[in-house]
Amino acid sequence: MEKKRLSKVQSFLEREKTMTYHEKMTLLETSRVSSSEVIDHRPFGLNSGLMVHVKANVSFSNDVQDQAPVRTRTMTQGSKFTTSSLDAHASVADTTMDLVEAAAKGDTEMVRKAVSKNPYGSKGNDQAMQKAVQYGQTEALQELLNAGVDPDIKVQGGRTMLHEACVGGHNEVLKLLLIHVTDMDATNSLGQTACHTAAYHGELGCMKVLEEAGADCSLQDSKGCSPCHLAAQHNHPSILNFLLSKGMDIEGADDNGRRPQHVAARHGALECLVLFLQSDCDTTVEDGSGFTAGHHAAAKDHLDCLRFLVKHGSDKEVRENHGRTLAHLAAASGSMTCLHWLLEKGSDVNVQDKLGSTPVHLAAAGGHHLCFNCCLQHGGNLNILNDKKETPIDTARRFGHPVKMNQAVNNEIRCTHCNDNYELSCWEESHQPNVVQRAINSSKTAIFSSPMPNNKKKETKKVTPRKEPTVPGRGKLPNRDLAVRYFGREEGT
Repeated sequence: MEKKRLSKVQSFLEREKTMTYHEKMTLLETSRVSSSEVIDHRPFGLNSGLMVHVKANVSFSNDVQDQAPVRTRTMTQGSKFTTSSLDAHASVADTTMDLVEAAAKGDTEMVRKAVSKNPYGSKGNDQAMQKAVQYGQTEALQELLNAGVDPDIKVQGGRTMLHEACVGGHNEVLKLLLIHVTDMDATNSLGQTACHTAAYHGELGCMKVLEEAGADCSLQDSKGCSPCHLAAQHNHPSILNFLLSKGMDIEGADDNGRRPQHVAARHGALECLVLFLQSDCDTTVEDGSGFTAGHHAAAKDHLDCLRFLVKHGSDKEVRENHGRTLAHLAAASGSMTCLHWLLEKGSDVNVQDKLGSTPVHLAAAGGHHLCFNCCLQHGGNLNILNDKKETPIDTARRFGHPVKMNQAVNNEIRCTHCNDNYELSCWEESHQPNVVQRAINSSKTAIFSSPMPNNKKKETKKVTPRKEPTVPGRGKLPNRDLAVRYFGREEGT
């Protein structure tokens, strides 16, 4: 009996070597070999005394078998069994892997077959559902839902399947999940709903599906951020425009008092700033630290946002809670481009904050030698003392940056923008046009006529017909005899 069972297993394994996945599944369904006749095939949770050494793993595609799994089994459950090397049939890991792969590829037939044969149960089915949602396989997801897989499962980070669908922008998958889930406002570990995820990734279609299904698009996460904050952070004006059209408040503040316009300026979202201005949002409002949107743009060196804000009413000299202007924050953060632009536009380089520090002090404290030199190029004073009775050089020495600051003082290290302006001015000075070129340029401007059409009627002058030349005594000359006309007739003709 034992020899018969062993020969049946060996014959099954010999056939398995040349079988595709479809043939293997068909054979497993029609095989009469019961589970009691097959030696314990679980790779984990083995019986006592049964050791399995996996020498190679295998993953089967739909039609191709890459490599046969070889497992060496040492059996000590009875004296009648000896050590033997056998090829195991489709293992639990292989079945689960095939189920997950079929779900990712959208193979509904294989999903239908594998989900009932999956020995891992709910864990393998959950992995397959996650893959189906991530890859937007609606039909495979429907098969898993029909098999009783829980749509309210959570994966790493506390994300639900709604979050996973919004990450990839799979609208049809999201619609199917909203029919089966119990809570469409479920949150992840950060307190963010699926609406937050859709706003973060700029998936307008998913946001519309969630809003039509009744999801709350105004909920805040654990830091008080609404979907508007996340849309502004990643420059998705279409999301903000949609929420505004639905009557949402796009100016709500988070736990730090920051509004979406502050977040947009902090992350360089110029298009969102334009939308806020068009929607009559206040771009000069302060957050909990007294920062305006201009402060955030200057601190993060977003010159395009800073220029836009200053052009539309932001004050360059406005101070935050510690008395620092935009130039202070640009110097403290090493934002050389914004600092140079502010100083070129007339910002005071020697203004002091509540601690008596100027932008020169803050640049020296942070070791920003280019900003330090930029301040000096625009009239920065090295003799001003702060509340600690320190000059900018003393501050640099205290923070461990004396060498770089001294090089900046001696112009051995120069601000890039200041140096470019200096070279441009030198070039223009040495390439001034001469007297003749200046006269030509002035005459060009004087005789310039507009290319626009003139509708005035031109005055027509009367032209008197020119009289034909005549030769005395000869009468009128022939019209086409040009030689005679201009040289006269020869004598004797």
